[in-house]
Amino acid sequence: MLSHRDRLKDHQLLRQFSEKEIEELLKMGEIVSLAAGKTLFAEGASDVHLYLVLEGEVEILKTYGNNGEAHLLTVLGPGELLGEMGWVLERPRKVTARAKTNLVILKIDGALLRERYQHGSKAAMRLVYLMLGALARKLTHMNDELLKVLERKSPPSELAALRERLIRDWSF
Repeated sequence: MLSHRDRLKDHQLLRQFSEKEIEELLKMGEIVSLAAGKTLFAEGASDVHLYLVLEGEVEILKTYGNNGEAHLLTVLGPGELLGEMGWVLERPRKVTARAKTNLVILKIDGALLRERYQHGSKAAMRLVYLMLGALARKLTHMNDELLKVLERKSPPSELAALRERLIRDWSF
């Protein structure tokens, strides 16, 4: 079985991290296992952690509409980082994250990450850079979608579909 350090070193998002930076990440967080069906964080929670999926899948759910029912927005798997919106904005969670399968994650202490970032930690800076890339990709995708709809002078049904995608893709 791989050690936590080796598991992170082999992780696709962390391959450019040095041994020292991997050790620092481990000091900023902990490896956590979660059984399928268990909640990682709940919508409305004031959770300041970031999560890096190492094994398994996480369902992202959003409660909206008149019935208050939770809707599945997406499923994230190994290599995905989540919790970045709450960390950057320092606001309560906009979605619920639930283990779809048995899950192994790196749970990073958001306050400690912020502190290390402010003090020039290379590992913290690299992780924040990865978050910025993920956020930029989401923003670019949504801008492209919005432009396509606006260029076609879309009917209300297409605008409603875009609204649903915005809720789904930008709620977390």
